[in-house]
Amino acid sequence: MTVKFAEQKARVSARRKWLALGLVVGIALLTGRLGLWQLDRADEKRELAQKRQMAADKPAEAFEQLFAADLPVLEGQRLRVTVPQSLPNWYLDSRSYKGQAGMYVLAVLPLALAQVEHGAPKPAPSGTGHDVLVHADGAPATHVLVLRGWQAKDPRQAQGIQEQGTIQAGEQLLLRVEPEREHAASRFGLGSRVAGDHLRHWLAIDSQVMSEKSGLRLAPFVLRQLEAAKHAKGEAIEDALIRDWPEPGDGIDKHRAYALQWFLFCGLSLVLALTMAIRWSVSRLS
Repeated sequence: MTVKFAEQKARVSARRKWLALGLVVGIALLTGRLGLWQLDRADEKRELAQKRQMAADKPAEAFEQLFAADLPVLEGQRLRVTVPQSLPNWYLDSRSYKGQAGMYVLAVLPLALAQVEHGAPKPAPSGTGHDVLVHADGAPATHVLVLRGWQAKDPRQAQGIQEQGTIQAGEQLLLRVEPEREHAASRFGLGSRVAGDHLRHWLAIDSQVMSEKSGLRLAPFVLRQLEAAKHAKGEAIEDALIRDWPEPGDGIDKHRAYALQWFLFCGLSLVLALTMAIRWSVSRLS
């Protein structure tokens, strides 16, 4: 009876040891994978920064009309767009600048509609031959977001919104085409909820959610405004917005530092696993 109990206890002890060893090896694999992911993110940002620099070296292309089909091929490039009508302001809340609470000001730019032929959208002449679709019904996008700039919150207003000047028809904007994925917030963070009591006040950029709630078909792109709007004669229009935009390459060193930390954790976990295995082997032999 005592022998059986001792054998059972030994089996339980061995099982626990294997579980502990497996846990440590799993941590090593996980942290190593996280380190590789951080290096991949650094490579992506470096490539993006290079593409952005190449596009910035090109002169801005002028557009009187902008189609949904133009956006994929123009990704990363600068455009000078003449606004066809006054643009309503939207607001992206919970964005700070140098420690000050504030929000980004957005505008909703209408896209030119492609000609319809035999009941199907005809691609825009300047596009890539396909429309940007955002709905299951296959309808092309009709609007795209413009990221105008940052403003501080107004403490006198319930939601802190400063209703400053909107972009008017005929004004010219210098914009850069960026995919929505560069601006998407984490699903575990702010999510894609409406921030205030109206549909112009948001917590995250999500074209699908914004389209569903606003009734507009938003393309999965963001046009970042690079300077103040200008009149037709070229005079700048002061709007008091801050456009101190970070560049994609700014986070490369940060991702490399994170990768080094994860690889250190991985190395320590492997050393611990090896030490545990050696000690158990020695104890079994002795």
